[in-house]
Amino acid sequence: MSKGEALYKEPKGKKSLSLKGWPLGQVDVVPLEETPVEALRDTQNVDLMNSGRPRTRKGFEQALAGTDVHSIWSDDDRCFYMDSGTLKELLYNGGVFSSSDLVTGMDVRAPVRFEKVNNDILFANKYTTGRLKQDGTVTEWGIESPAGQPSLTAVTVGGLDSGLYQVAVVFISDSIEKSGTSVASTVQVVQGGGIAISSIPQPVSASVTGVEVYVSEANGSVLYKQAAVSVGVTSLSIGSTSTKGGVLDTQFMAPMPPGDFIGYYNGSTITAKDKVLCFSEPFRYGLYKYHTNTYVFPDDITNVIDVEVGVFVTTTEKQYLLRGKTMRDMELETLADCGAAKYTATRMPAEASTESGGRDFVAWLGHRGVCYGLSDGRIKNITHDSVGIDKYTKGSTLYREYEGIRQVVALGSGTEQANSLKVTDRLTAQVRRNGVVI
Repeated sequence: MSKGEALYKEPKGKKSLSLKGWPLGQVDVVPLEETPVEALRDTQNVDLMNSGRPRTRKGFEQALAGTDVHSIWSDDDRCFYMDSGTLKELLYNGGVFSSSDLVTGMDVRAPVRFEKVNNDILFANKYTTGRLKQDGTVTEWGIESPAGQPSLTAVTVGGLDSGLYQVAVVFISDSIEKSGTSVASTVQVVQGGGIAISSIPQPVSASVTGVEVYVSEANGSVLYKQAAVSVGVTSLSIGSTSTKGGVLDTQFMAPMPPGDFIGYYNGSTITAKDKVLCFSEPFRYGLYKYHTNTYVFPDDITNVIDVEVGVFVTTTEKQYLLRGKTMRDMELETLADCGAAKYTATRMPAEASTESGGRDFVAWLGHRGVCYGLSDGRIKNITHDSVGIDKYTKGSTLYREYEGIRQVVALGSGTEQANSLKVTDRLTAQVRRNGVVI
């Protein structure tokens, strides 16, 4: 065989088609015979360059062994993941991966979500919440509330005006955070009398370092700080000589509840589970008002992620935007009449798409294809016209940059329904270079 001669021969009656690439990528939503010459019908284990040329996708190797690993997350500084009910930090030093245990005894299979707020990293699943501090310690996300209020007894000595008094207590943490508290206890005091406080609630958490006592004026509705006591102190007397301090501003608040999703928008943290989205008081990241700080959706929530103008929320049936400057003044916009796969929302850099307008944006796996959520609140389905994607119940999505390629990688599981647009006929092609199948 002379130099340069083909290494194979085509069967009689068949002709080779020479192509430099498939710039339209993969298209499977038209009949087989209508597939454009510039498109592939199906691709497996290849990366398509912008020119449409395929490149063999590189494999992978194990970095660190695990038993039941999921929920990996990184902020480009630290990396965390779950393995068999333990929250771990992934470490890398001298070319070697290792891990350290942070929280044990968590639910084995419940996915964990993370959100960086200031220098802390908040985490949650449907059963628990927590905070990873910058110094490496793990604490509660939101201080526990007292289990009820203290017992009150009116006494004849104290110098108070006659009337009805309200008393409530809150816990204070080692980071000077204040807890919420419930309906105050009340006691009727005679002229010149006082209040004997007993059975002051005690905390369970070791991070609580003190208890503050708030008392109203006679027949008043506003409670003022009257005393601060150490953990372990269970009784106190209140009279006219007590010093009046600041106003109680955390009544009817509670720690942020656990959720399948976690987020942050303009000063408020967010959790969501089932049909309910909860948000914290502005800049009180661990507290929310349980009777006002919620949005209830008609279907189960599947993704929550913020952009400049609001918060995208997808459910099993629809895709929405909560648009507004703060979480309290949002207006709900319905953007699409199809839902999205759970746990698939991810963040995207502006340079990942010409649609971004120069702003960072987000993406998720919708029931009709991969969707971009743009910074101005619009959504765009980027695969609807080319690739038929089945309806998945849950999955995962990530943004990948590798050797000149920018990609959204979407994985789905739990297929509910096949995409009716997808044509099942398949064209199998071999890509050859210099006569060699690649």
